[in-house]
Amino acid sequence: MADTLVGTWKLERTTIKQGASIGSGAIIFGGITIGEGAMVGVGALVRHDVPPGAKVAGVPARLLGSRS
Repeated sequence: MADTLVGTWKLERTTIKQGASIGSGAIIFGGITIGEGAMVGVGALVRHDVPPGAKVAGVPARLLGSRS
């Protein structure tokens, strides 16, 4: 599916890979990929792709480390 322009809204595909965890209330912008096994903290604002196994949190979301 390609990006679609609907009126003034642009719809973009967001991808959440297997084993990723998304905390409640997190906001993930369109077009973002959350990598396999990544963790997104509660209430995080995710504006950039999250690499596999990474932990991110905050507003805006920042890299805290990676899962071992």
